[in-house]
Formats: sequence, structure tokens, C-alpha cells
Amino acid sequence: MRVIVSGKKRQLITTPVIAVALVCVITCAVFFFMRGGDGEPATVETDKMDSSAVSAMFGTLECFGARSAEDAINIWAEGVCARNGMTQYAVMKSDLKEKYAEVAEKKFGSMLFPTGAERIDSWFVADVTENEDGSSLAKLRFTISSTIGESVPAIAELTIEQEGEFTVVSSVAVEKPLYDFTGIG
Repeated sequence: MRVIVSGKKRQLITTPVIAVALVCVITCAVFFFMRGGDGEPATVETDKMDSSAVSAMFGTLECFGARSAEDAINIWAEGVCARNGMTQYAVMKSDLKEKYAEVAEKKFGSMLFPTGAERIDSWFVADVTENEDGSSLAKLRFTISSTIGESVPAIAELTIEQEGEFTVVSSVAVEKPLYDFTGIG
């Protein structure tokens, strides 16, 4: 049986897949870049990444982005779940990227946030409203498992708009339980 996918659907499917694959490739490249010449791990300060590697990752991510509000929301939320600032960064508006990179560097020394006992069990888009200026406001609800086993709800609000050929996150507001997952707060 042969399944035919239209060009528009193929584009909607491939954009998030390409973005996630790119983040994986960049993460692997950084891992191999940081290994010593003898195959053994090089001594690495865990609170700092080589600035040239970080610059290369940021530069590469400028070439990729979401094609729809749904894609931007999904990519950003999956980055939150993975505590991966690079994935979140990939769909941010240019001026938000600058601010976000500075905050992540000051707090964590890199865009990969420290793991903790808390984890995100689930998330969903609670509401998306269109603003008069053409941007959208998306409210996401996350459920976080706390260290004592209880579920803690948290909300993130994203403003989504068009920037050039990509759909981007232009502002982010998160509740306190999400601070360690996003670097924001």
C-alpha cells in the first residue's frame, strides 16, 4: 500500500523532525569535540562550554525554524520537557534569543540545564488566541512530578508571531515550577 502525502503536509511533518535532528547532531558534535585525542574524555569544566562550540551551535540554529504556530509550540515544549535550552532557543525570535542566551549562560553556564528529581509528566496546549496584530498567545499546561511524588501544575504562556520565513516564540512567561526546565525565572 502506498501513502501519498501532499507537499504542505510533508512540510509540516518535516520541519519539527529536522529541528530535532539538528539539535541531536549538534549535541553529538559538541560531545565528540570535547573528547581528547586519545579517545578518552577530555577534562571539561561542567559549568562552561567552549565558546566556539556554543557560537557554532547558535549560528547553525539560525538557519532552522518552525513553519507554523503549532510547530513552534511543540518544539519549544519538547525542549522544556528535555531541559534542553538549545531546542527552546531554536524557535525564539532574534531579540529573545539574545536575552535568553545571556540568562542561560549566567545561571547554568550552558544551554543544557541541570537535571533534577523533578520531571515533566505531561503537557498540553490549553488555549491559543489570535491577537489583533496577527500574533497568537498560547497557554500551555505542564504537569511536573515533584521530588516527593506529587504532581505540580505549571503554566507557560508563549507569544507566537512571524519573523521572516519562520514562526517564532517572541515572548515567554512561565510559572516558578518551570524555571529549572526553561532557564527563565
